[in-house]
Amino acid sequence: MNWVREPICSYPILWEHGPAGSGKSSIARSIAAMCKKDGLLAADFFFFRTDNSLNNTERLMATLAYQIMLAIPELRHTISEATLRDPFIFSSSLESQLQNLIIHPIANALPPEITPNARLIILDGLDECGD
Repeated sequence: MNWVREPICSYPILWEHGPAGSGKSSIARSIAAMCKKDGLLAADFFFFRTDNSLNNTERLMATLAYQIMLAIPELRHTISEATLRDPFIFSSSLESQLQNLIIHPIANALPPEITPNARLIILDGLDECGD
Protein backbone atom coordinates (compact mmCIF):
# COMPACT_ATOMS: atom_id res chain seq x y z
CA MET A 1 0.00 0.00 0.00
CA ASN A 2 2.96 2.33 0.50
CA TRP A 3 3.83 1.92 -3.19
CA VAL A 4 0.21 2.61 -4.20
CA ARG A 5 0.02 5.76 -2.10
CA GLU A 6 3.30 7.28 -3.31
CA PRO A 7 2.38 10.65 -4.82
CA ILE A 8 5.09 10.33 -7.46
CA CYS A 9 5.83 6.74 -8.34
CA SER A 10 9.50 5.85 -8.52
CA TYR A 11 8.58 2.93 -10.77
CA PRO A 12 5.22 2.42 -12.50
CA ILE A 13 4.92 -1.37 -12.20
CA LEU A 14 4.99 -3.51 -9.09
CA TRP A 15 5.35 -7.19 -9.88
CA GLU A 16 4.26 -9.48 -7.09
CA HIS A 17 5.91 -12.86 -7.52
CA GLY A 18 6.29 -16.11 -5.64
CA PRO A 19 5.57 -19.81 -5.88
CA ALA A 20 2.11 -21.11 -6.77
CA GLY A 21 -0.20 -21.16 -3.79
CA SER A 22 1.76 -18.60 -1.79
CA GLY A 23 -1.14 -16.13 -1.60
CA LYS A 24 -0.33 -13.64 -4.38
CA SER A 25 -3.93 -13.54 -5.62
CA SER A 26 -5.25 -13.11 -2.09
CA ILE A 27 -2.92 -10.18 -1.58
CA ALA A 28 -3.93 -8.68 -4.94
CA ARG A 29 -7.64 -9.03 -4.11
CA SER A 30 -7.12 -7.45 -0.69
CA ILE A 31 -5.18 -4.55 -2.19
CA ALA A 32 -7.89 -4.11 -4.85
CA ALA A 33 -10.61 -3.99 -2.19
CA MET A 34 -8.71 -1.48 -0.04
CA CYS A 35 -7.89 0.69 -3.03
CA LYS A 36 -11.45 0.60 -4.32
CA LYS A 37 -12.70 1.70 -0.92
CA ASP A 38 -10.15 4.55 -0.88
CA GLY A 39 -10.87 5.60 -4.48
CA LEU A 40 -7.41 4.59 -5.70
CA LEU A 41 -8.39 1.65 -7.93
CA ALA A 42 -8.83 2.48 -11.61
CA ALA A 43 -9.41 -1.14 -12.71
CA ASP A 44 -8.62 -4.77 -12.02
CA PHE A 45 -8.75 -8.08 -13.85
CA PHE A 46 -8.12 -11.49 -12.33
CA PHE A 47 -7.34 -14.28 -14.78
CA PHE A 48 -8.50 -17.74 -13.72
CA ARG A 49 -7.43 -20.87 -15.59
CA THR A 50 -10.64 -22.93 -15.18
CA ASP A 51 -13.10 -20.14 -16.10
CA ASN A 52 -13.46 -19.80 -19.89
CA SER A 53 -14.39 -16.13 -19.56
CA LEU A 54 -11.32 -15.40 -17.40
CA ASN A 55 -8.58 -17.58 -18.92
CA ASN A 56 -8.01 -15.48 -22.07
CA THR A 57 -7.65 -11.83 -23.07
CA GLU A 58 -10.96 -11.61 -24.93
CA ARG A 59 -12.64 -9.40 -22.27
CA LEU A 60 -9.54 -7.85 -20.73
CA MET A 61 -9.44 -4.43 -22.39
CA ALA A 62 -13.21 -3.95 -22.43
CA THR A 63 -13.33 -4.71 -18.71
CA LEU A 64 -10.42 -2.40 -17.89
CA ALA A 65 -11.80 0.42 -20.06
CA TYR A 66 -15.25 0.15 -18.48
CA GLN A 67 -13.85 0.19 -14.96
CA ILE A 68 -11.59 3.15 -15.80
CA MET A 69 -14.59 5.07 -17.14
CA LEU A 70 -16.38 4.50 -13.83
CA ALA A 71 -13.36 5.39 -11.72
CA ILE A 72 -12.26 8.43 -13.75
CA PRO A 73 -15.40 10.12 -15.14
CA GLU A 74 -13.30 12.64 -17.10
CA LEU A 75 -12.33 9.76 -19.45
CA ARG A 76 -15.86 8.53 -20.21
CA HIS A 77 -16.35 10.63 -23.32
CA THR A 78 -12.97 9.81 -24.85
CA ILE A 79 -13.26 6.06 -24.24
CA SER A 80 -16.85 6.02 -25.51
CA GLU A 81 -15.79 7.95 -28.61
CA ALA A 82 -13.10 5.35 -29.33
CA THR A 83 -15.75 2.64 -29.44
CA LEU A 84 -18.03 4.74 -31.64
CA ARG A 85 -15.20 5.55 -34.08
CA ASP A 86 -14.34 1.87 -34.38
CA PRO A 87 -17.28 -0.44 -33.61
CA PHE A 88 -14.97 -3.42 -34.15
CA ILE A 89 -12.32 -2.23 -31.72
CA PHE A 90 -12.86 -5.23 -29.46
CA SER A 91 -11.94 -7.49 -32.38
CA SER A 92 -8.69 -5.65 -33.01
CA SER A 93 -5.33 -6.59 -31.55
CA LEU A 94 -4.76 -6.36 -27.83
CA GLU A 95 -2.14 -3.67 -28.45
CA SER A 96 -4.59 -1.58 -30.49
CA GLN A 97 -7.27 -1.92 -27.82
CA LEU A 98 -4.78 -0.93 -25.11
CA GLN A 99 -3.63 2.13 -27.09
CA ASN A 100 -7.10 3.35 -28.10
CA LEU A 101 -9.12 2.53 -24.99
CA ILE A 102 -6.64 3.11 -22.18
CA ILE A 103 -3.30 4.70 -23.01
CA HIS A 104 -4.52 7.38 -25.45
CA PRO A 105 -7.41 8.52 -23.24
CA ILE A 106 -5.25 8.69 -20.12
CA ALA A 107 -2.38 10.45 -21.90
CA ASN A 108 -4.43 12.88 -23.99
CA ALA A 109 -7.91 13.35 -22.57
CA LEU A 110 -7.20 14.40 -19.02
CA PRO A 111 -6.60 18.12 -18.57
CA PRO A 112 -3.16 18.74 -17.03
CA GLU A 113 -4.69 20.11 -13.84
CA ILE A 114 -6.57 16.85 -13.19
CA THR A 115 -4.65 14.11 -11.45
CA PRO A 116 -7.15 11.36 -10.66
CA ASN A 117 -6.90 9.53 -7.36
CA ALA A 118 -7.83 6.29 -9.11
CA ARG A 119 -4.56 5.33 -10.75
CA LEU A 120 -3.96 1.68 -9.88
CA ILE A 121 -4.63 -1.11 -12.37
CA ILE A 122 -4.25 -4.64 -11.03
CA LEU A 123 -3.74 -7.62 -13.35
CA ASP A 124 -3.51 -10.95 -11.57
CA GLY A 125 -2.94 -14.50 -12.69
CA LEU A 126 -1.21 -13.74 -15.98
CA ASP A 127 0.16 -17.28 -15.91
CA GLU A 128 -3.46 -18.52 -15.98
CA CYS A 129 -4.15 -16.76 -19.29
CA GLY A 130 -3.99 -19.26 -22.13
CA ASP A 131 -3.26 -16.70 -24.85
